[in-house]
Amino acid sequence: MYALILNNMTEPNIENVEVVKAGNTRQELVDFYKKHLAKKAWRDDKWGKAFKKDSPLEWFNPVYNIESGDKSHFGEGIQEVPENITLENAVRLKRTKFSGGWFLQ
Repeated sequence: MYALILNNMTEPNIENVEVVKAGNTRQELVDFYKKHLAKKAWRDDKWGKAFKKDSPLEWFNPVYNIESGDKSHFGEGIQEVPENITLENAVRLKRTKFSGGWFLQ
C-alpha cells in the first residue's frame, strides 16, 4: 500500500505532513495527483496554488518530483506505508520530520 503525503499550506509548521490519499499502487496515486493539478499555478486572495479550485488537493503544496519516487525534504511525495497499517487507517496518518515515524491523529 502507498500513501500520497503532502504539506497543507494552512498549517503553521511546514515540517508536518499528512496523508492525503492512500492507494494500492504508486501509479494510482500519481494519476490522482495529476488529475487534480492545475494546468497553470494561480492565486486566490492570499495563497498561491498549484491544484484545481475546489479539488481535494487545493490547499496542499505541490511536489515537483511526484513520478520519480524521490521524497522531498519533509517526506512529501508517495511513500510505501508500513504493513501493519490498514488502508482505512492510512488516511489518518501524520508524519513529522522530528518524530521520524508514523502516528495516528
